[in-house]
Amino acid sequence: MFAKNYAGRSAPSNVVGSVQVEELKLVDDMKNVAVLYSKSKNIMLETGSTRAYKEDFHRLVGKDGNYIIYYVPGVIKAFEIFAYSENSKSNLDISVSADGKDFSSVKVTEDNLDIGKLDYEYVPPVLIQGELTSDESTSYLKIEFKDDVQIGRVEISYKN
Repeated sequence: MFAKNYAGRSAPSNVVGSVQVEELKLVDDMKNVAVLYSKSKNIMLETGSTRAYKEDFHRLVGKDGNYIIYYVPGVIKAFEIFAYSENSKSNLDISVSADGKDFSSVKVTEDNLDIGKLDYEYVPPVLIQGELTSDESTSYLKIEFKDDVQIGRVEISYKN
């Protein structure tokens, strides 16, 4: 490849070869529901009260019994869910599936990111993380709500 400008033509660029992409990431920042594979009827998007949710302008609201499902065109390796809950716990059940029908629970870690009552009374943020070590072809991630929770972001790492 050459570059051309007012000074003339450059020497050819170095040919390195193709770049091998080893991992992809689906990121849902809750601006709309288009990235969801499926959802229960009462799932809603929320854009108000941003001060209480650490200036998170776009959140997905779910109540006990609601769910959302993501699909990726590969094998899920890890995920992170950024949520807000009055209970300082996520109250979310996470499961995965190969076919989108039979889901099995996944072990997660939850980190309460609440720094206490300072200037603002934030709803406590919770980070939920999980890693899948199995070689199973898990392409579906299901998040089930067990209480009133708002989700600000979901990140799913996967391999093609």
